Amino acid sequence: MSSNVNSILIIGLGMIGSSIALASKSKGITVHGFDIDNVVVNDAIKKDIIDRDAGTIEEINSKESVKNIDLIILAVPPKQTLDVLNKLDGLWNTSITITDTSSVKNHIKIEDVSNIVLSHPVAGSDKSGIHAANKDLFINKKNVLCDPFNAEKEHLEKVENFWKNALQMRTAFMSVSEHDLVFAMTSHLPHLISYALIDSIRLSPTEVGDNAGGGLKEFIRLSGSNPEMWRDIFMLNRVDLIKALAGMQVSLNNLLELITETKQIPDIFSHLEILKKELDEPEGIASALKSIGIIYYYKGQYKQSMVYHKKSLKVRKAIGYKVGIAKSLRHIGDISKKTGDYDQSVESYNESLSIMQSIEDYDESSKIKEVSGSDRAYQALEEVGVKPNIWYQLKIRNNNDEIAANEVSEETHAESH
Repeated sequence: MSSNVNSILIIGLGMIGSSIALASKSKGITVHGFDIDNVVVNDAIKKDIIDRDAGTIEEINSKESVKNIDLIILAVPPKQTLDVLNKLDGLWNTSITITDTSSVKNHIKIEDVSNIVLSHPVAGSDKSGIHAANKDLFINKKNVLCDPFNAEKEHLEKVENFWKNALQMRTAFMSVSEHDLVFAMTSHLPHLISYALIDSIRLSPTEVGDNAGGGLKEFIRLSGSNPEMWRDIFMLNRVDLIKALAGMQVSLNNLLELITETKQIPDIFSHLEILKKELDEPEGIASALKSIGIIYYYKGQYKQSMVYHKKSLKVRKAIGYKVGIAKSLRHIGDISKKTGDYDQSVESYNESLSIMQSIEDYDESSKIKEVSGSDRAYQALEEVGVKPNIWYQLKIRNNNDEIAANEVSEETHAESH
């Protein structure tokens, strides 16, 4: 069996399916198409998006009708993916490779099949339908592949080569659980928040009118996506989405506390350049890796948590983001303490503390010591039995002279006995 793809069948001719078809045809690949709406199929042939009508699902499921097909791509809504796969059971374990385009994978469960490889082309648009087809949609975008069924090597190579060569995409492999958790945070949560934001504006007593800024317009663009499809995505990935939403709620509560209890937002926030073009920016990637690490930490999976925090640290060191480096080190210290590696814990806390001290010594304008990274690093050191320098501890915590004098006096008295 060759890993080359000369002929494909696309099931579902919406925006994604039609875009795959156009990109494939531009590379000389013959494209067969199926859609539950015959009008869409006829339109696709008329517009030269596909070459041939593939017939009915029943006809497709007969090996004879698709004997010249190398690859079948399911470009249907996520909720329908498993149902369509089951209707193609006559093609399981054949030389024809089958893949999908769904952004959720955990519900796709099939046994004893060797020719199915799951794919997620990370590209899209707020527009839908065949009229939104774009042959350049996937160029230089990422495609995440999952292999939960232990597909044969030839099928894996065929799928990967197709996305790389025909659609000019970058590919990477993930487990299903990792995939769904990552995209719960980087894709599903932003869409969910966009719906919530637009709804909160709708309920506001003040009319927004034409006063929407660029930031709001981006949220409006997201919320303009197909609501039925996104409802299904939210429900299919609800477990990981709840985790991501819980993390977001903690962050919102922290921001609310900062805004309501202080007169000045710390300069540290000027370094947090989040929400950058769907995490294409390095710190956005580092932040996402950190978030995954935090989720694994609270699930008690400390080994996995350490892996992601170290990945985040590596990115932050590469871009020289000191505040982020200090935070990553503090997280690593937390994990090390939790797993009983106290030497590593102290080393990480001290390194984090040193970085935060250098930042805060330089920036005398930051007065919010209660939420400072140094303060939290000191607390962490104290929890593992390391007592920091008293003078700097007092400086960071912004205690008054009387308290400082009392504590120093007690410290000196204790050391003399």
